[in-house]
Amino acid sequence: PGVLMAGADPAIIAQIAYRSMPVDEFTEGSGFEAPAEDSETPAIDVLEQLRATLTEQLSAQGITLPDDAFTGPEAVEIAGKPGARLRLLAPATTLENGQPFPGIDMAIILVELPEDQVAAIQYTYQGAPEASVYAEFEAWLAENAERATEPLVIDDAPVEEAPIQDAPADATATPEAEDE
Repeated sequence: PGVLMAGADPAIIAQIAYRSMPVDEFTEGSGFEAPAEDSETPAIDVLEQLRATLTEQLSAQGITLPDDAFTGPEAVEIAGKPGARLRLLAPATTLENGQPFPGIDMAIILVELPEDQVAAIQYTYQGAPEASVYAEFEAWLAENAERATEPLVIDDAPVEEAPIQDAPADATATPEAEDE
């Protein structure tokens, strides 16, 4: 799994995160219902739920989304694998309580993988509007699609734990040692 963050400008938060996992781990961990087994578009089904969740969360914060805030979910192909993409563009605004909301540009891509797995790729950008950042994400995705959609290797072999060794009787932890 990976996370890439842009930190050149403290007024901007930008990151790309990707991870492969079993579908049920993704849906249960995110609080979504699993797509119907006979669904022809399982990734779109999950992103529809995400769209509703994002709308509710932002509304609860006092953020009203414009009608065209979302693009998708729509079917895509990433590294030759089927998937779906959802994009959210919410403009910067000042909330009723006077708190500024910096705006958000977010894309979530779910890619269907073998063995009932999914790769989740998320691009998130907050800060002053800057269209070139999304273009940079698209370029990164084109270059790294294979790596970002590699299935999780699930090894069913039992994990051997290292034996626990007792510390010597005179060993004590110091704050300096804990920081290292």
